[in-house]
Amino acid sequence: MNPQAPPPFINELLATFAAEARADGVTLWVAEELDLVATCNPIEPEVPGMRQPLERGIISQVYLTGIGMIERAPASNPAHDDTVDRHLGKRTAAIMAAPVSFGQHGGDGVLSAVRHHGGQPGAFDLDDLSALERLAATVSGRASG
Repeated sequence: MNPQAPPPFINELLATFAAEARADGVTLWVAEELDLVATCNPIEPEVPGMRQPLERGIISQVYLTGIGMIERAPASNPAHDDTVDRHLGKRTAAIMAAPVSFGQHGGDGVLSAVRHHGGQPGAFDLDDLSALERLAATVSGRASG
């Protein structure tokens, strides 16, 4: 999968998920060299094209371990990298992420969802993470198939 050109249906899937999960942003990140590159986020149009180095950040941990996770207080997690927050002028109140695999058609990545301070209230829960993992499997299958 080309990190710069995700299939058009992905934005629709992410927007639907964001509404259902009450997320302030949902981003598909694709691995490219030593970074994860944001390829689409229908809620926050300034996010696509941003890069997250693999050596830091919660989404990088998910990419490197292949295990989905929820962080209910990212600011208190030393792994949290606030580079994207600073760029957007927002603070992440909660984040969850799940790995994505594109198989033989190219690379892997991460699907993340965030809630910002002043945005949707509360943290994500295990039901939200399960829904994100199902969406990641759908994106993986449709993007690679």
